[in-house]
Amino acid sequence: MTSSQTELETEEALVSVELQDRQPTETDERKSEKGLTLVELLVVILLLGLIGGGVGMTVIGRFKKARVDIASNKVKELAKAVELFRLENNRLPESLNQLKSKEGNGPYWEDQLQDPWGQDYVFKELGGSDYDIVSFGEDREPGGDGRDADISYQELIQGKDDSGSPF
Repeated sequence: MTSSQTELETEEALVSVELQDRQPTETDERKSEKGLTLVELLVVILLLGLIGGGVGMTVIGRFKKARVDIASNKVKELAKAVELFRLENNRLPESLNQLKSKEGNGPYWEDQLQDPWGQDYVFKELGGSDYDIVSFGEDREPGGDGRDADISYQELIQGKDDSGSPF
């Protein structure tokens, strides 16, 4: 064995003894503990909140659009009931409530007469054989834009809905 090999082995032995004798520091103890620091926990909560908020807004937006779609479809269905009433009674009903009566071969409508926002649908005779059925939308007021816009049977049959069909 050469002297350089002996020196190397002695040096390795000393390093080994130093590592064994060394007391763990505070940093070493923290690394060995399992769990999250407060900062890590706050970052996770923040990320979950951002993701949840984005998903929540998307769901709420789709839910509101679904209400508009439901109101449009119900206006079309009510118009079919009005047409059936007119065919069997040779006149328009005085109100949508009359569709629920047993007049003629009625009732012509068995479901509720309220839009998805809890307001009654409005029936208007426009003169002659024309009529309109209206929901005032989310704001429950005449007029408005977007989700607050009125949903009118006359506008639906003029092709302002997506399908282009009056029914």
